[in-house]
Amino acid sequence: MQKRVVQLSDDTLEAELIRIALDRFDFQYSRVPIAWEVSETDFIQKNVDVVIFDIGIEDFPVLRTIEEIRTWKSDVGVVILTDCPDLRLLGLSLRELPFGSQILHRGDTPEISSLVEALHRSVTAAREREDARVIPLIPRSPQNSAIASLSTLQLETLRLLASGLSNAEIARSREVSEKSIEHMIAKIAQNLELKADSKINLRVCLAREYYVSLGTSRI
Repeated sequence: MQKRVVQLSDDTLEAELIRIALDRFDFQYSRVPIAWEVSETDFIQKNVDVVIFDIGIEDFPVLRTIEEIRTWKSDVGVVILTDCPDLRLLGLSLRELPFGSQILHRGDTPEISSLVEALHRSVTAAREREDARVIPLIPRSPQNSAIASLSTLQLETLRLLASGLSNAEIARSREVSEKSIEHMIAKIAQNLELKADSKINLRVCLAREYYVSLGTSRI
């Protein structure tokens, strides 16, 4: 039976490539803008089976949109595309994502075979309320492997540092001493083999490493 798939995306080129590819696998695909003001009536009329979302550093409203859609259709499949090699870099864990979500690392464009698998699996996973999962496992570059080796607490500290918080502010948010944060930042830098020099300080180096690992270049 043909599945109806809607993707929330502003990338018209990627959407067209996905549409052409999915035509071969008996999916009825359409794209709507990320700012699409979805309504229950519109959603029900579209009779959507699976929704594809993109998620990045500033996309937490996506999770609220999924929760709202699930109140209209509890077993709608959810596929999340992301450029992020490790969801912990976004301050997320699989346990926090909506049940049944299939998370797919997109690279330049998602692998169609993996996307097809994720689309099919998402419907069953939603119906059976399975835990969210990453599909497939994300290939690790040496840089991403170093980031992935950090503990969840270290990654959260790195994320807060990169967002511009001072050591004192991070310490308050984590309810620990400022000295503990200083030690942790030094340990993170050691694990990532980063050192300050006369041209750039350590915090800038760490922030840059964080954003590079997300696939963005803010610094």
